[in-house]
Amino acid sequence: CAGWTSRALLLLVPAERRPLIGADIDVTILIFAAAVSAGTAVLFGLVPALLATRVEVLPALKQSASGTVTSDHPAHKIWSTSFVVVQVALSLVLLVGATLFIRTLTNLQRQALGVDEDKLLVFGVDPSQNGYAGDRLVALYGDLIRRLEVLPRVESVSAVRLRLFSGWVSSSSISIPGLAPKPSMNMQSNGVGAHFVKTFGIRMLAGRDIDWSDIDAKRRVAVVNEAMASYFFGDLNVIGRRFSFGETPDPDAEYEIIGVVSNAKYSQVRGTFPRTAYIPYTAMRTTLQGLYLHVRTAADPIDVAASVRGVVRSVDPSLAIVEMDTMRHQVADSLWQERLFAKLTSAFSALALTLACVGLYGTMSYGVGRRRSEIAVRMALGARYGQVLWMVLRQAVLLAVIGVVAGVPLTLLAGGYVSTLLYGLTPRDPATMAMTAAALIATASLAGYLPARRAARVDPAVALKQD
Repeated sequence: CAGWTSRALLLLVPAERRPLIGADIDVTILIFAAAVSAGTAVLFGLVPALLATRVEVLPALKQSASGTVTSDHPAHKIWSTSFVVVQVALSLVLLVGATLFIRTLTNLQRQALGVDEDKLLVFGVDPSQNGYAGDRLVALYGDLIRRLEVLPRVESVSAVRLRLFSGWVSSSSISIPGLAPKPSMNMQSNGVGAHFVKTFGIRMLAGRDIDWSDIDAKRRVAVVNEAMASYFFGDLNVIGRRFSFGETPDPDAEYEIIGVVSNAKYSQVRGTFPRTAYIPYTAMRTTLQGLYLHVRTAADPIDVAASVRGVVRSVDPSLAIVEMDTMRHQVADSLWQERLFAKLTSAFSALALTLACVGLYGTMSYGVGRRRSEIAVRMALGARYGQVLWMVLRQAVLLAVIGVVAGVPLTLLAGGYVSTLLYGLTPRDPATMAMTAAALIATASLAGYLPARRAARVDPAVALKQD
């Protein structure tokens, strides 16, 4: 079962990451799990056994002779109720954690990324692996992109050096002539192709987009995002301003800003919008190698995939296409870790809640059985159905409330360890805490309702006659 479970959990991980995660059962972990299980069984079996040795013999014999048992040792009640309270408290910790991870995943999925990921097909090619280099490589990319642009149902095509939301990023310090240094002079950059603004669905705020004349002439121009422009230049007009990479100005390697676009993320979905400059892939400081091509389509991108593959083969049959997928699917795949946390914590919290409800149900059922005679007497003296129902049910509600109160400090303590994994909320989010606590109390109360209803339906005449 452990082997099957581990392989089932591996299915929650994207296929390309599964080879990095072993699904084999580690002997050390197996021994540890067995030791914990055995220790738990001994611990929770030893306490009732010790309590059983403290039974007073004479009263027990008298009760046994009469055929009824009317009272418990106080330690028995304390143990059973304490166990239920602990279960509820631990359930609160897991339920709050699951809710936080689910809300984090929802926040990440609903945020504005700054790019239009709909109807965008992405794939990578690296002709340098086939011997292309220099002007020959540039010419091949130009030929490939221009052929893709004229395909039916294709609106625009562009390229990037670093695939969006892949986690890869190029960051370095820059120098700006005539500008006093800022506390941080770092900026991210990405090599792009012509018409990348239109293809990515980014808004043009000022200036112009990079075009084919910039690509063919290898011009040192750049389109910067709003975060870069406002941080380094404030309210000044940035069109025509220059910068160079490195801590010291280099007039021979300066890039001229020709446009400003809205903020967009490209390295990862989390975090704030980084200061970014987009430069022609032919004007990059590093040697040109592989690129990721982005194809904006008028229909479902998957319907155009076969035509795109045909164009690549027509340019050079030896070119290999890697990671062809839709942008929307790639964005979803980048959140695999958040999705995994949400699913696992939800499963564990559901299991913990089930165990807590079972424990509460068992405790209340046992208590109702022990108080059968008392309940019968109350009903014989005129107690109504609702009064008896609430008398028993309020005990379940009280245990649930005590468990929730006890679980709040544990939840706040555990929240500190997962704060870095959250997005758009804090571990002490009051809405999450209140919603989860209310749901837990309601569910636990429902588990106590069944024994309470059975107690309220006791027939006094039958119960007293049997006792």
